[in-house]
Amino acid sequence: EAAEYCVRGLVADYYATPDDWDASVALDRVLNAINRWLLAQSAAHPEREGMASTLSALVLRQRRYVIAHIGDTRVYLLRGGQLTQLTTDHVWDRPEMRHVLTRAMGLDTRLAIDYSDGELELGDRFLLTSDGVWHQLGDTRLRELLAAQTDAQQAAQTLCAAALAAGSQDN
Repeated sequence: EAAEYCVRGLVADYYATPDDWDASVALDRVLNAINRWLLAQSAAHPEREGMASTLSALVLRQRRYVIAHIGDTRVYLLRGGQLTQLTTDHVWDRPEMRHVLTRAMGLDTRLAIDYSDGELELGDRFLLTSDGVWHQLGDTRLRELLAAQTDAQQAAQTLCAAALAAGSQDN
């Protein structure tokens, strides 16, 4: 429920921000408002206590990209055959705790989002994926599967099917 609200709220509210705002400013204001709503829902409704979600967002504007990230979803860039992870996982740094988020939407009143940006190049491809896919497949297999697909929908289906076939039961 939290993940769905984050995505729907981001898509609806980001496009309502003024065009002259920098993408990271617009993302920050929208995501902070969503975070406040999630916290209010958790406080007001016991059945929604702990309502939190990981979130990675990508904005393409002119010849640049901007990423907003919190949690353990990942954003990758496939450029020139090289797959580069552009985000850092916000999880505990102990093997038995790597599934526990240290930062997420709705987890804390102070929202600590990582922002990054870069210049786009012809042929760039981005992958936004949950831990149910990246954890199960690993970077090498992700690169192989992504490089073999040219259609975004087909690539998504192929990655999900490969993760499920490899035993993923998450996301």
